[in-house]
Amino acid sequence: MATIASLLVAHLRDELDEPVAAFWTQAQMLRYISRAERELCTKVPMMERKRSANITANTSLYNFPSNAVELDRVEIDGKKARIIEFRDIDRLEGRAGVVATPVDGTANYAFVWNRQLGLYPTPTAAITSGLIMYVYEYPS
Repeated sequence: MATIASLLVAHLRDELDEPVAAFWTQAQMLRYISRAERELCTKVPMMERKRSANITANTSLYNFPSNAVELDRVEIDGKKARIIEFRDIDRLEGRAGVVATPVDGTANYAFVWNRQLGLYPTPTAAITSGLIMYVYEYPS
C-alpha cells in the first residue's frame, strides 16, 4: 500500500510531466510539498488557534504546540508581548555596547527557539493561565 507522501509525490510528478525522478529527487519534492502545506496553514483562518498555559515562577521556556506552524501573537498576563528573535536578547541585556533594558522579572518579550516559547525577562511570579499564544496550526 502506498504512503500518503508517495501518493503526493506521484501526483506532483504527474502535474510536472515528470513520471520518474529525472530532475527533482523525492526528497526535494517532499520539501516543496511540506513548504506549501506550511504556507497554506498560515492562509486558512480556520487553522488559527489560541493556546493558553500557566506561567511558572522563574521559568522562561514553555512547550510550543507540537502542530503549530507559526506564532502570530503572545499575551503575558493580559498584555501583548513583543515577539523578538532569540539573538535580540543580547541587545536587551546591554551586551555589545547597547543600552540595557531593565530586568525586573516581568516578561515583556517572547521568542521561539528549538520548538519552545521563551519569555524575557524570566517571570518571577506564577500566573494561572497567564500565557496566551495565538498560533497557526496544522489541522488535527
